[in-house]
Amino acid sequence: KGDTLFRNGDYERAASKYAACLGIDGDTSEYSQNPLENEDAGGRLHAVLHCNRAACLMALKKYREAVKECTASLRIHTHYMKAMLRRGRCFARIRQYQEAVAEYERYIGLVDDAKRSPQNSINSNAACTFDRPADI
Repeated sequence: KGDTLFRNGDYERAASKYAACLGIDGDTSEYSQNPLENEDAGGRLHAVLHCNRAACLMALKKYREAVKECTASLRIHTHYMKAMLRRGRCFARIRQYQEAVAEYERYIGLVDDAKRSPQNSINSNAACTFDRPADI
């Protein structure tokens, strides 16, 4: 439902739906408004949900909040490339250029590593299992 709302431009409601999904299997029935406090949550789905919330917040020009969502996503999966790119864009929008450049450089490093040895990166714990090197 969140994806449909996002595609229809209803970013506030989409973000709320993603938050509701994040709260389903946490310790409480509610999603904390500070995404960095949801550390007990994990797994690929939660990384994607945080990243989707970041996309909603970016569309609403709430870049600082979007950075927090991307950071929460990257805490779950440190090599989630889409979250890296979104966080880099957000840093640039809030004029934190050093952080933006560092994020883009980290992304480029992962892309280069994946291109050098795609088989190793697919099977590696460091590789992001939902951004395949072949897709980059």
